[in-house]
Amino acid sequence: MNIITYPEVKQLIKNRKSILLIDIREYEEYKERHMDNAINIPEETIAGMIDAEDEMFKEIVCMYRKGCNIILYCNRGNKSMIIAEKMHLHKVEAFSLYGGMDEYDRYVKYEKSV
Repeated sequence: MNIITYPEVKQLIKNRKSILLIDIREYEEYKERHMDNAINIPEETIAGMIDAEDEMFKEIVCMYRKGCNIILYCNRGNKSMIIAEKMHLHKVEAFSLYGGMDEYDRYVKYEKSV
């Protein structure tokens, strides 16, 4: 399972790499704040999609096979690591954002202060 830091995500974006950001928090949390261009697929929903090899999960697999970097995040990074590991079992190398939204918020506040 792969862990990625927010500065590494920024570098991927800067280098125009293909990225799919998946916020696995509940919709209410996503609605309050989320990373730019992230889609929301709550943890239980995405776990079920993976287990059932649902059509949406097949689309994610297809994107991965075409070179897209799959990046998952939650509040602190723990749940996204579990989902990334589950994807790994289905031959999809997904990244878990180190520290999740908490770490992202720290970077954004720091960037605004300098």
